[in-house]
Amino acid sequence: MTRYIDNVCARHRPDLINVNPLLAFCPGDPARELGGILYQSVDPIIKTHNVGFLGVHHTPKTNNRDTSDYGRHDHQYLAAGDARVANWPRAMIMIEEVRSPTYRFLLAKRGHRAGWTWEGERTTERYFRHHASEVRWVDAMPEDVKEAKRTDDYRTIVCVLPNPDQPPISRARLRDDAKTKLKIGKDKADSWLKLAIEDHLVDEVPDKSENNRKIVLFRLSKELEK
Repeated sequence: MTRYIDNVCARHRPDLINVNPLLAFCPGDPARELGGILYQSVDPIIKTHNVGFLGVHHTPKTNNRDTSDYGRHDHQYLAAGDARVANWPRAMIMIEEVRSPTYRFLLAKRGHRAGWTWEGERTTERYFRHHASEVRWVDAMPEDVKEAKRTDDYRTIVCVLPNPDQPPISRARLRDDAKTKLKIGKDKADSWLKLAIEDHLVDEVPDKSENNRKIVLFRLSKELEK
């Protein structure tokens, strides 16, 4: 990658180099080598040619990780590889799907310098969605943003539970549905379920597993029908 970037910069004298995805240019283990490539190879080249560098990078799978309470520092270190991958960039933007079709753009590093605003207020996060017919991002509608943020309310957990007259579901099924539909991890799902039970929004139904062990299933409380 470094020789290629060096040749491109020398021949075309660009203002910006875009590497997408960054992992495609790492021949070895990114957890050991990617940070070194950025510091020891890419950095000298872009300084020599006075060119900007935009790297599109990915995170490890976060399916089983609850990121809903993460701050900007936590998001910076979600990047795949070692800590140097987060330390080297001068700025960082995280993109995550919060509730289809709405995506959150989070300025995880030096975001205060970007000058973003939302509804007249300075912000380090914006919500976007895909354009209907063109390959570009457009601002999400206010109702889309409101829907995307709806998961902040623990009572949202009732959306994945069956009605009182339907068969109850297991905790494993509830966690899986919460991950898919609400974009939250198992810890958050368990926490919200506990609060919903305390508020009598959810009924616990005793049952037995296939090996005759006692288990508890869940469904919406019958009190909600009153």
